[in-house]
Amino acid sequence: MNHLEFGPVICTKGPYKGKIGYLDDEDICEGNQFGIVYFGNPSFCSSFHLVPITYLSNEITMYEIIQRKETLQQQILNEKDEKKKIYLLLESEFVNTLFYERHIQTHTMSQKGIKLFISYSSKDKGFANLLYSDLKEAGCIPWLDEWDIVGGQSIPEEIEKGINNSDFLLILLSNNSVKSNWVRAEWESTIWDENQNKEIRIIPILIEECEIPRFIKHRKYIDFRKDYITGFRDLLYSIDRLK
Repeated sequence: MNHLEFGPVICTKGPYKGKIGYLDDEDICEGNQFGIVYFGNPSFCSSFHLVPITYLSNEITMYEIIQRKETLQQQILNEKDEKKKIYLLLESEFVNTLFYERHIQTHTMSQKGIKLFISYSSKDKGFANLLYSDLKEAGCIPWLDEWDIVGGQSIPEEIEKGINNSDFLLILLSNNSVKSNWVRAEWESTIWDENQNKEIRIIPILIEECEIPRFIKHRKYIDFRKDYITGFRDLLYSIDRLK
């Protein structure tokens, strides 16, 4: 039998695929195991749904939460039926609460794990922050300038410290980053250090179609272009294999 923790879950398949709800209990029906799921706060929902346990997962990335937030916003705007709109609003309130709780948790939790420096163009800040949150939720210790450099500190010095203290450098490849002289200099310097002492490992992450710089073309990249979830799992697998 599958075991899930009661609390937030995401539907990974079936008619409710992509929906995020609260697993309140489990039930057996005709020999099959189902989860009792409320798509919203159970205290405010008047009905629940029976969803096969194998269709549910406790592992919800920030990417999936944001995707669901955006989908719900659009569905609420387009829905004409007032009763259906209420159900959408209940799920939206639940997902928004989960988003803010996760956001606060990932930026305040203290962890021990693999240290990862995220190198990116400022124009790709949204993706970098998303990756940061999911890596921290996965037990890693990501480094991101926006969160790890405070007012008054020297930006170049702190970036150098961040790289030197990291186990991996994650290079976010995009049209923005490959055109940035600052970012390319950061990459080239780290690759030189890697060749010298073998202490820093580099993993390229392709987030959109772009011309991959010559000095990292020989490295296999993690592909995030089409499917964030698959790309994220491949990244965690690679980190685990290389650590």
